[in-house]
Amino acid sequence: MNELKQRLLKYGKDGKLKQHGYFYAIKHNDGIVKVGFSLCCKNDKFDKIVAIDLAMSRALSPISYEVPSSIELDVDKFISRCQRYFKTNDIEL
Repeated sequence: MNELKQRLLKYGKDGKLKQHGYFYAIKHNDGIVKVGFSLCCKNDKFDKIVAIDLAMSRALSPISYEVPSSIELDVDKFISRCQRYFKTNDIEL
């Protein structure tokens, strides 16, 4: 199975770019690409391992998760990237 990861960045109150989530996509043997995401809450400290694990578990889960409006544009860009990377339009979020 092929996989693709991408981090989500945003500007903090101090004006610096900070990680606040991850996208994860995996192509199954049947050709379907599943996408998962994770977001860090404002009050939490970002943990890269937890973020990747959460995004991966959402991608592998049969449950469909609602995408927050704050990352809808980022999701569209990531799906476009997945289409080019995996060379398929069969992508599920």
